[in-house]
Amino acid sequence: AAGGIDTLTVSGTFVSALSLNTTTGGNANLTSIEKVIFNNVSGPLTLTNLKDIHELTVNGSDSALNLAATNATLNKITVNNTNGFSGSNITVTAATAAGLVVTTGAANDTINAAAAAANALTINSGNGIDTITVSNTAATVTTVNAGAGDDIINATAAGDANNDIIDGGLGNDILNITGNHTFAADANLVNVETITIATGANTTLDLSAQTEGFTINGN
Repeated sequence: AAGGIDTLTVSGTFVSALSLNTTTGGNANLTSIEKVIFNNVSGPLTLTNLKDIHELTVNGSDSALNLAATNATLNKITVNNTNGFSGSNITVTAATAAGLVVTTGAANDTINAAAAAANALTINSGNGIDTITVSNTAATVTTVNAGAGDDIINATAAGDANNDIIDGGLGNDILNITGNHTFAADANLVNVETITIATGANTTLDLSAQTEGFTINGN
């Protein structure tokens, strides 16, 4: 509707995987939808190219969510992992809106923001063994609140995590780094127990701003 916020709510069981693409292709083609909500759906969800959508919410799906967050308007993704949810696989690209917030629940989720560039990004993963990859652009601040569980956080290029704010939460959390890193402040890296340095290259890791101790593994 003109001047309003249009919402699409989907529920039910799918015989085959539901593919939602609001630009072209997929089982459903929609335009001018600002919010999409999935309530207690059964069946795999594959979501790509969500044109015009600002908020995506998945409540109580019992199957895997595969989401490629590729549009410049998407600024909020919330996945409430209940009813035996098997975990989500969320990829954030350079096209997403500034200030995107990704929130997941209790399943073992994978959130890959390596391609996110130039825009601030917040990842709030809940309980579970989550795997999170921060932006490959050093100038992009990724805020990670990993929640409970033995989480794995990856910084796959030199300087990726220098200015990021990383809180591993409860559990025995691992930060994997590639290339030289100097963490900006003590508060930027908390509740991470182990730092693993990628093998195969000489690496400088500067933890002089940190007050806590770490287990360091690497070459």
